[in-house]
Amino acid sequence: MKVAIAAALKILFQKQNCEMFPKSFSKIVVATALALPIVSFNIDRALADDKRDFSIINNTSTALDALYISASGSNNWGDNVLEKSIPSGDSADLHYTGNSSDCLFDIKGVFSDGVETDERQVDFCKVGTYTFHDEDQQPQDK
Repeated sequence: MKVAIAAALKILFQKQNCEMFPKSFSKIVVATALALPIVSFNIDRALADDKRDFSIINNTSTALDALYISASGSNNWGDNVLEKSIPSGDSADLHYTGNSSDCLFDIKGVFSDGVETDERQVDFCKVGTYTFHDEDQQPQDK
């Protein structure tokens, strides 16, 4: 597509043989026409694929009813980020919607049997998938 745009612009300028557009101007127009699709593609991709998007896999024997994610070291878990429970053996994809550029987060899972588990300092910039296992679960301290 880039080649077609450049060729069309070049032919247009050659056919018109117009002196009011110096060669340097035509080069700028061609370069801009070539760069715009590349820039817009990269911006769209960057917005769509945040490096902190990840999948949650529930490899436990019970449903994962709630998932809380907070900035690492925060004392506030915030709201449940799951739209619905993740059944045993199932998974869900989550899209990061925060405005922070941080990569380290704490993650807490609450299961249908009341068991809770958490892990601190999970690097979502490096981890694309987080898996819960039965052996990770600890009884909730009351």
